[in-house]
Amino acid sequence: AATRPREAVTLEVFGTNAMKAAVQSVLAAEAALVSNGPGLQRLPQRLALVPRRLSDADADEVGGRRGLELRLRLTEGLPPVGQGEITVANKTNIGKLAGSIAKRIRADGAASVRGAGAVALRHSLKATAIASGYLEERGELTGHDLAAVVKLEVPDEKGKEAEHRSKGPFESMLTVYRLAHAADLGDGGA
Repeated sequence: AATRPREAVTLEVFGTNAMKAAVQSVLAAEAALVSNGPGLQRLPQRLALVPRRLSDADADEVGGRRGLELRLRLTEGLPPVGQGEITVANKTNIGKLAGSIAKRIRADGAASVRGAGAVALRHSLKATAIASGYLEERGELTGHDLAAVVKLEVPDEKGKEAEHRSKGPFESMLTVYRLAHAADLGDGGA
């Protein structure tokens, strides 16, 4: 019998490698949730990350870096993404990336962000947290979360993509949605 945690699941993450490991763990948990194991019915749900910048009161900086809190929530029936992808690189200005995400969320309710490597993954999640703040400041996120569904891929030698497992170069794809508040993972429903 499957059980749910009794409390909301949150991760506090500091640093690029820790972010990559946390996202890989979330994706492994998602795969376990949706698998057709013995006696289990396939669930049509995805795990989404709701990133939030940790304030000085929430946690200490580690190595001069402010951490991110990643709250997990279950999602299903996600809408398609409208316009093209926003591309992020290691040197991308995170504030401008956050502004681009917020603009797409305002226009379409969803945004696609693609990057290569662990730094781009961290920038994408941090920018999503900042975009959430931009939308909250203008009252455009009331009753909603800005949640990211993550996919990691490794290009194979023929240029085709294969699922990312552990080491080596990878591409990240975040699809960011404005989702109505719902039960967090552990709150008994989605």
